[in-house]
Amino acid sequence: WKTFMLIYATPITWDLLKETDQRILANFVRVCNILVCRIVSINGLKEAHTHLLALVKEIEREYGPKKIFPNLHLCLHLCECSLDYRLLYVFWCFSTERMNGLLGNFVR
Repeated sequence: WKTFMLIYATPITWDLLKETDQRILANFVRVCNILVCRIVSINGLKEAHTHLLALVKEIEREYGPKKIFPNLHLCLHLCECSLDYRLLYVFWCFSTERMNGLLGNFVR
């Protein structure tokens, strides 16, 4: 998925997307570019947070608050949690998966 999102998604889909969706994709790709690096600086985390915030606001504006799922909300805490706990991949994987499991069981 990483190669597709970082290299191919923008040129392949750009002309097919509405302007709003282009902004959503651009923010998402930029965040991915920052967060998949082996070393993420504090400035990088701040930039990623800015783009994540823009991404979530754009999704909410275009598609309504019902499309803001818990994972999107949790993304807004990545910068803060990375500074507190380090090891971004551990926080991202296990916390999100646990939340998905809890919410999935709650809905059923």
